[in-house]
Amino acid sequence: MDNSAIDEVKARVDIVALISEYLTLTKKGKNYWANCPFHGEKTPSFSVSPERQIFKCFGCGEGGNAFTFYEKMEGVGFGQALTALAKRAGVTLEKQSKYQDALDAKKETLFQINQKTADFYHYLLTKHPAGKKALEYLKKRGVNTSSIKDFQLGFAPNDWELLSTYLLKKGFSELDLIASGVSLGSDRGKAPYDRFRNRVMFPVANLAGQTVGFSGRILGDGEPKYLNSPDSLIFNKSNSVYGLYQGKTEMKQKGQAILVEGNLDVISAHQVDTKNVFAPLGTALTSSQLGIIRRFTDRIAFCFDTDSAGVSATKRSIELAENQDFNIKVVALPFGKDPDECIQKDPQSWKDALESATDIYDYILSNLFKKHDTSSSEGKKRIVAEFLPYLAKIQNEITRDVYKEKLSVSLSLDMPLIDRLLGKKNTVVAQVSNPNLSKRKPRQEMFEEYLLALILQSGKYFPEVEKLTFVTPDLHELCLYIKNSVGKSNKIDMTKLAELPKNLEELLDRLTLAQVGEDVLEKEDLLEKELANTLTDLRRTDIKNKLQKLSVEIKQAEITKDDTKLVELRKAFQETSANLVNVSAE
Repeated sequence: MDNSAIDEVKARVDIVALISEYLTLTKKGKNYWANCPFHGEKTPSFSVSPERQIFKCFGCGEGGNAFTFYEKMEGVGFGQALTALAKRAGVTLEKQSKYQDALDAKKETLFQINQKTADFYHYLLTKHPAGKKALEYLKKRGVNTSSIKDFQLGFAPNDWELLSTYLLKKGFSELDLIASGVSLGSDRGKAPYDRFRNRVMFPVANLAGQTVGFSGRILGDGEPKYLNSPDSLIFNKSNSVYGLYQGKTEMKQKGQAILVEGNLDVISAHQVDTKNVFAPLGTALTSSQLGIIRRFTDRIAFCFDTDSAGVSATKRSIELAENQDFNIKVVALPFGKDPDECIQKDPQSWKDALESATDIYDYILSNLFKKHDTSSSEGKKRIVAEFLPYLAKIQNEITRDVYKEKLSVSLSLDMPLIDRLLGKKNTVVAQVSNPNLSKRKPRQEMFEEYLLALILQSGKYFPEVEKLTFVTPDLHELCLYIKNSVGKSNKIDMTKLAELPKNLEELLDRLTLAQVGEDVLEKEDLLEKELANTLTDLRRTDIKNKLQKLSVEIKQAEITKDDTKLVELRKAFQETSANLVNVSAE
């Protein structure tokens, strides 16, 4: 495909309108800001430039254009993103490159195979005598007809070749059946055979509603109890969440996701109108799965099984969720080993449990108090040791103080002791979470970047900049390009900055999206004051750097006893010091 079509799509798709469909954007100056959907944060660091048609997160580093954003949000490749955005923009695409065209064709074939498989298994469950036993099982488990249809549940009979033969007759190749994961290759040169046999089938859909894989539960005894599709071009178990397509709208509306362990937990919850409930496909929850959920909400509640394995899974999941800055709660079931059992017996008790979900730290403390003897010194030691890592990560000071006091009162420990122990733990946490603190940019470079960000985002050039000496080569070069782009009334013509060297183009994008002082771009007087202050800071920093250099040279002259040079250097030091006083007095 020629680049003109890609450029046309890019020109027609407004990145602000596109991202607004996923995030709530707030306009500040020329740019728009939001909490980043790709990592957990409470303070917006995700910036969108309508002028440059780009986005950038200054927290996690993700950035790009409309194509990049769509690819990441929908979990698709460039070809699919291009097709979707072209349709949105009303652009007709010609044939793509052979490689991309072949890759997209392969993915489309796998989508078709998975959908045909889902349709086939659903038919066997609902219309064919072979599915009678599986249908009775589902009815016994409380799954109603609507859920069977909405989740397209099915049945894979205990037959080695039934599905594979059906799909081969539909024109799909043996290699494609194996690539999709619904069939297995024979090591004896025979035709492929069915992967799923004698199982109730739960199709897994992506965000767009396409069937990408399956989770099959054995009907009766047998191992494994649940069998998932293998990873393929369109399916990755670690990135897939059961019920996400069916419940994503309600999750966004309610502003919360509820994580359970099993597929039937999800379906039972949907049947009592709690549709923001999801499961990690019968495996341990992953950071990738949480990352997908984080696109929709920063509030999550865990309701895993009440056995010891469920408690352990909850603790592991909590650590992952904390790393993505979720607001975390835990749902305590009033009875039953899992949400499905609780819902089947008393749906209202399930809803009440959701309403009274426990704060995560109360849950952790409660379990620690049950696990260890709170009256013994050894028990107290273990409780404090296990709870301090959680306590150290609490950002809100009031919340942290509340749990410090709970720990102090419950264990009869002095608050100063807890503070001392917490202080040590906080130091370790800070070192681990900020390994690059010592790699901060030089002060002058930060001021230079901020100055150019102000100029670019205000669109107004200030000739006073020409009096400065930029110490950062790329910034100095970009400043020259900006100067040459200035038109009448010192206004910057951004079209003249369209063709830049790659290193400067990336720098321009970053500065165009950088966060500047609150409201300075909205009011002319504030902007001029901010620029004046930044110019002063730069001049002062420049003078301090010169004084530092002169100090080193003076010491060297003293060591070598070069009296003539020493007199010159000391005079220069006095004159430079006077300049610093003058700048500080402005």
